[in-house]
Formats: sequence, structure tokens, C-alpha cells
Amino acid sequence: MKSRVGGQRITLAKREARNGQSDDDSGRQLASLFTLESFDIDAFPTSLKKGEIRCRILCLNIEPALRAWLTTAAVAYADAVRVGDVIRSAGVALVTESRCPKFRAGDHVYGLVGWQSHAIFQVASHGQHLILCDTRIQRQVQNYEEALAVWSSILSHTGLTAYLGLVDFGRIQRGHRVLITNAAGGVGTIAVQIAKLKGAHVVATAGSDAKIKWLKDVLGVDVALDYRTVSNPDLRRAFNPGLDIILDNAGGRVLDQALLALSPGARVALSGFMTAYKSTEPRGLTNMYRVIETGSTVQGLLVTGEIMESHTKAKEDLYEWFRQGALRPIVNVRRGLEQCPLCFQSLFEVRKLDWIA
Repeated sequence: MKSRVGGQRITLAKREARNGQSDDDSGRQLASLFTLESFDIDAFPTSLKKGEIRCRILCLNIEPALRAWLTTAAVAYADAVRVGDVIRSAGVALVTESRCPKFRAGDHVYGLVGWQSHAIFQVASHGQHLILCDTRIQRQVQNYEEALAVWSSILSHTGLTAYLGLVDFGRIQRGHRVLITNAAGGVGTIAVQIAKLKGAHVVATAGSDAKIKWLKDVLGVDVALDYRTVSNPDLRRAFNPGLDIILDNAGGRVLDQALLALSPGARVALSGFMTAYKSTEPRGLTNMYRVIETGSTVQGLLVTGEIMESHTKAKEDLYEWFRQGALRPIVNVRRGLEQCPLCFQSLFEVRKLDWIA
């Protein structure tokens, strides 16, 4: 008798009960929203349709933005995850069979592959835009795991978000004063490295003493502040004499205070809203008038698969900085699909710095 090959997937079991709170401990029950299921891979269709690829998922990006997809409301670029659906996440997959001329067996692809071990994707369908991973990375690293780390961080939508916010939109130059919020997160750690290699003065925020110390000692930020405890007067002192670029991943009080410190013609790139992902009543900004007074520009950053594929220069710059050793992947590796719920929950909890690898 032929042995069955087991697969796993994680689906949404129920929706989160929101209470309008936005404190750092509001993620404690998130892991209970998900169900780990087993399935028989042999139950998949034996032959692919035109445009389909069969994949084995190798690694996943666990990000705060997923929390917005778990609500009943859709966002502009994606529908809400429905109860019973596989949880949506970007990641790297290995193509094991292909009927799509764009990919062949043995290729590595990046895109919204989901919390599952195996899948068949219709590449041409909406929401399944997958891009080919840069094969040069495998010649620059010591092992396969490091290649996965680079593909899923520096050369992913995370790295491109940091690049577009600082280099493309931000037009960063040596001596610029830059604020990066949630600087110990995925976008933040890459953004800090880019800002420092460009010679900027970097003010960074994070949510624990250990992260503050790490940002200073390891990434070399000029000023690091704990957003939970820093006072508004101390924020304003740190922002003086002004901010040329803000790359904001959090929203909330720190961003509102930073708007008061905008230099003439400053650029404000909004790439995340951590303070709102966990609240039904996100706080609005009261200092937006400073954007008008300073002639500043505000830009929302949304990096889709199509955008990733079209920004050739950005990807080439990111690759070169990695090759030169100026940019490195900073990831927390947890093995096993079953770890996804707790990894996701930990993003919303204040913990010691045990996830930087």
C-alpha cells in the first residue's frame, strides 16, 4: 500500500474579539484564533492546469499587518481572511512541478503563499502574484537557510518597503535626520541599516529596554527611544533641530509628535500602523497641519508583488549592499508550521529581545 504524505495548514478558527484597546499586551489570546489541520498531499490533483505550479512552502514572514486581515473588513489590497481559510502570509516556496512558462521545477518563488506546507497556485490569478527569487544569493551565502533569510527579508516586500521609503521617496542623503519607528521590526531593521550606510543621523523607537540597547549597540542608531515610556518633551528634544525623513511603521503618539518637528520639505513615508492593528478605535493625528506649514510630503507605502517585480534598481541596490556586507538579514527563525500562531502573537507582546538571530 502506498504511504500517504502528510501536509499541514493553519486556518482561521474564529475572529478576534476587539475591545478598542491598543496596549502592548493585547496580543495574548491571538494564538487561539487559529487551527492546525493535517491533510493528505496525495489528495491534490495529480495533473496541473495551465498556469499552475505545485509548491512546497519553505519559510513564512510573520508580520503585524496580518492582524488587519483577520477582521471582518477588507483592506484596499486584499479581502479579509474568512473563517476556515488558510492564513495569508508572504514567504518562500520551492516549485516542485510547473505548467506555467514563467517558472520551472526547482525554482524558488516569493509571494503570498500562506500558512501551509504544500499548495497549488494559479499564478495568473488575482492575489497569487509570485516572483522568482534571485539565484545569485545562493552563491553569496554559506548555507541554504541563509539564502531563505535573505529572500524573505532583504529581497522581499519588507526590504523593498524600507528602500522605497528612504531612497526612492525619501531621497535620503548624508547628514539627513531620519526617524524610524518600530525600528526593531522587519522593515525597521532593514531601514536602519540603509539609513546608516547612507550616512544619516538615525532616531529610532522600539518597545523594550533590550531592543533599545540592541539598536544602539548592534545597528548603531544615534538615538533610540522606548515609545512606551518616553515623554513628549523628550521626543521633541530627540527630534531637534528637525526631521528630514520619517519612516513610520507604528502611527500613534510618536508620529504625532514627530510631525511637529518636520523640516521644510520633509518626506513622511507611512508603511505600517502598529498602534491600529490591535484596536477598533485607532487614534487620529492632531498635528497634520505641520505638513502644510512645512511643505512636506506624505506617502503611503504598499509593496505588492507587481511593484516588487517592477523595481529592478531597488532590488539590485539591495542585492549589492548585501553582497558588500553593508546589509544583513535580521530574522527570528522558528522551525515548524505549528509555531506560526505563537510567533504572530509575540509581535504584539512586550518581551525581552530573544528573537533577533
